[in-house]
Amino acid sequence: MASAEKIVEHVFMKNLDYYINLPYTMAIQAMDDESGKYFYGRILEIPGCHFNSPPLNMRNI
Repeated sequence: MASAEKIVEHVFMKNLDYYINLPYTMAIQAMDDESGKYFYGRILEIPGCHFNSPPLNMRNI
């Protein structure tokens, strides 16, 4: 049983590494709305994958 688990783990990690290293397109926007100034970003190839974060330095935009 342990060897079957190792095979499954190896296949999963190979696929995970493959997907992590694909050339994704990130769209990042500086936002300024009622909640303040922040960055909003998304991965164009993955619907629903988005993120936001307060800027470290707005002058670097």
